[in-house]
Amino acid sequence: MLSEGSNLCCMDKVSSFPEKLSAALRSEILRTTDPALRKLQLFGFQKVSSTMDISSAVATAALPIQSLAQFRLGGSDADLSSNSEFAFVALSQTDGRGRKQRQWLSIEGRGIYVTFLFLTSAKAQELSGLSLAMGLAVQSVGKRFGAQCFLKWPNDVLAITPGGAEKRKLSGILVDVGPAEIFSAGKAIHVGIGLNLGKQLFPHDIPAVSLEDVIGQPPRYEQVFATLCQEVLQTKRRFFEEGFPPLASEWNSVSGQIGEKVHVDLGQGDSREGVVLGVGPDGSLRLRDESSGENLTIYSGEVHSR
Repeated sequence: MLSEGSNLCCMDKVSSFPEKLSAALRSEILRTTDPALRKLQLFGFQKVSSTMDISSAVATAALPIQSLAQFRLGGSDADLSSNSEFAFVALSQTDGRGRKQRQWLSIEGRGIYVTFLFLTSAKAQELSGLSLAMGLAVQSVGKRFGAQCFLKWPNDVLAITPGGAEKRKLSGILVDVGPAEIFSAGKAIHVGIGLNLGKQLFPHDIPAVSLEDVIGQPPRYEQVFATLCQEVLQTKRRFFEEGFPPLASEWNSVSGQIGEKVHVDLGQGDSREGVVLGVGPDGSLRLRDESSGENLTIYSGEVHSR
């Protein structure tokens, strides 16, 4: 437990992962042959306000990474460098959030709530499509555990419900770029992922589903989490080596929206409607206006089926 005098609200009265689960996670990581996963600076908490809050505090050096030694689940001080990759995972969050500050339901033991922190000197335009690339990583995780998953622009992973009745939200992804003081890095990329694991009663206005609902049996937390880390790290490497253009066709191949008629809320009362053509090499959404036949390019907005 951190000291009561800590002035960081994100670390107020925080406790570490239960020992049994910590041991299972460590064992799962040690079984991997992926050197990046073995070096991942992984920290686990039983409950926090938000893993995004912790990631931001570490990136800006408001929370010294050395002060989190008691929460370490992977990596070591010897691995720390400007090339380090971090992950902060919690069993529950009191203030989990998604896009536009929407609340993310974070019930203990019912989901994976994690934020990955990557340090970079890349220019803003070089990061276009990163959130979509991360969606591909999460989609791959669902597929590996037997779920039929699709992507919804810009940051949702949908899964087919039992019986193939409909697609519901299995996971949401939030990517923020902010300042970095740690190791004097230029930028900090925070990739927040919420993945529904176990059965739970979702609010009626949230069309969500869990991995257990979809595959018909409880998944093992440590297996899903280790797989998620591997997929995220591998996809991140591909993105920074190749950019998003080579990933765009992969994204389109598992899109759950191509050919669908949608309404896109652009904000401030502006909107567009059209048929989804897919995503472009820059990660933008491409639509065809049915009335004019014009192709539209959308860079930001909320997509709703018509």
